[in-house]
Amino acid sequence: MAADLGVHPNTVRFHLRSLEAEGQIVRGSAGVAHGPGRPAVTYQSVPDESTEHQRADLLAHILLSEVDADAQPFERARAAGVRWGRAEAVRRQGTRKDATTDPPATANVNSRAIGELIDVLDDAGFAPTAASADTIDLLHCPLKEFVAAHGRTACAVHEGMMRGFLDETDAPASVRALQPFASPGVCRTTLEQRSEVTVSSAAKSP
Repeated sequence: MAADLGVHPNTVRFHLRSLEAEGQIVRGSAGVAHGPGRPAVTYQSVPDESTEHQRADLLAHILLSEVDADAQPFERARAAGVRWGRAEAVRRQGTRKDATTDPPATANVNSRAIGELIDVLDDAGFAPTAASADTIDLLHCPLKEFVAAHGRTACAVHEGMMRGFLDETDAPASVRALQPFASPGVCRTTLEQRSEVTVSSAAKSP
C-alpha cells in the first residue's frame, strides 16, 4: 500500500491505526507466515450503516408496494401491523399473568397497558406523549419517508401495531383512530374503552 501511494510505510501505519480507532476498519491476519517473521496484517472496511439503512428501506418499499397492489391494501397492512404488535407484546411480557387471584381494577390494567404501549412506541422512534387519558400524540414518525409513496398504507401498518399490542395485553382500551398529521408534525392516536373486555377470546384474529 505504501508503494502504491508513494509514501513511507510508517505513514500508512499511522493512518490505518487512526481508521481502526474510529471503527472504520478492522484488523485481521493473512494466516500462517510463509517465511520468517509474523503473518502479514490485513485490514477490512466496516460496512457503512447508511448503506444497510438504504437496503432496509428498499425492502420496506418493495413490501409496501406489494401490499398497495392488494385488493384491500389498508386491511392487509393493518393486519400485518396487528401481528407485529401482538408479537411485541408477547416478547415483552412472555406468558406472564397476574399472580393475584382477583383481577386488578380495570383502571389499573388500562393505565399499565397504555404505559407499556407508550414504551413500545418510544422504542420504535415515534416520540409519543400522553396528551390526555385517551389521546397519545406522536411527535415523530419513523415511517414518514414511506408516507409520500404509500400514504395510508404505511399509516395502517402503524395503527395495526398499536391495536395488536393492546389486544394481546388484554387492555380495556383499544385504538379508536389514528389521525395522521393532526397538527404540524404530530400524528394523534385516540383511544376508546371496549364495551366488554373479551380480547383474549374475541380479538385474536386481525
